[in-house]
Amino acid sequence: MLFALLLLSSPAAAVERSDFAHGLSVEGSVGGIGFLTVADDIAAPGPVFGLDLGYDLFTWMSLRVGYEGATHETDAPPPPPRTTFQVHYAHAALRVLVPLSLRFSILAEGQGGMAFFSPDILATYQYATYDLGAADEITPWFGATAGIDVHSWGRRLAWGLRAGYRHLPDVGDGAVHGALYLRHTF
Repeated sequence: MLFALLLLSSPAAAVERSDFAHGLSVEGSVGGIGFLTVADDIAAPGPVFGLDLGYDLFTWMSLRVGYEGATHETDAPPPPPRTTFQVHYAHAALRVLVPLSLRFSILAEGQGGMAFFSPDILATYQYATYDLGAADEITPWFGATAGIDVHSWGRRLAWGLRAGYRHLPDVGDGAVHGALYLRHTF
C-alpha cells in the first residue's frame, strides 16, 4: 500500500496535461479473465497477458491494435481428463480518456477482433456453436473496457487499472477481465 501511495504522489515532470507525450505508444498488461456462462462450466478463470500498440489521434483519443493470450485449466469432471488450453485474442480498439485532474483520467474503450482456442477445448466438450470440425476455429469477439489511467512518473509513462466484458457470439459466451497496465508513449 505504501508503494502505491508513493507512485501516486511522485512528482510529474509536466505541469499541464498538454505537456504529456502523445503519438505512438506501446502498452503491456497482466491480469485475469474468467468465462461467465457456457465455458464457465468447463474452464476455470486464468491469467491473461497483453501487448498493444497505439497511436493518439487527439490528446484524449487513441486507436490501438494488440494481442492478449490467456491460459485456462478445465475443471469439468472427466472424461476427458483435465487439461489446460489457451485463448488467443487479436484486437483493434478505440480508447477515450476523460481527464479528472492533471494525473488521473477515466478510460473507456471499445474493442473487437478475432479469438481462437488452442486446442479447441469447447469443441471437445461440444459447447461451441461454430463448426466443430475445425481444430482451431477462429471466432469474432467484441467488448468494452473501463478503468483509471494515471500519469505519475513523468510525461512519457502512464499506468492504470482496467476491467471489462467481452462477448464471443459464435461460442455463445462472455468473459469478464481485469488488468494492470503500463504504457510508454514515444
